[in-house]
Amino acid sequence: SLTKELIDNTLNEVFSKVNPECIVTHSAADIHFEHRLINQEVLYSLDSENNTYIKQLWTTVSQTYSYAYNQFSVYQPNIFIDISQYIQHKKNALNQYSIAHEIPYNTDNRSILACINYNRQLGFHVNRQYCEAYQQIFSLFETSEDNCLF
Repeated sequence: SLTKELIDNTLNEVFSKVNPECIVTHSAADIHFEHRLINQEVLYSLDSENNTYIKQLWTTVSQTYSYAYNQFSVYQPNIFIDISQYIQHKKNALNQYSIAHEIPYNTDNRSILACINYNRQLGFHVNRQYCEAYQQIFSLFETSEDNCLF
């Protein structure tokens, strides 16, 4: 069973081994409860005195439920990444996922189509064919006298 303690321990173990500079996690506005829980625990893990390596935090929502926002928070993507040259890879990966998890074809085909159409819609906003979108929560830039004008 997924518990807060298990999530905390796993995140702390991974963060201490990898020392990531950028983390992409689920949005607090995601419709899935377990995704919101992961978001909360990632934020909790980042609030450590030992966390001196993370410079960026981005969030995203489940693509098949992109319009079903949490009533208390709104997901507003502000970073778009062009995935046009990788869209076939994404379709193949989604298809393999559905096969591995034995999801009925008609149900999963609809989900795959929804994901790809969502990527197309995001691309339209920034004049690209297909995009992924993220909301940047924070970005830390280190400055010195050489690279900063004050």
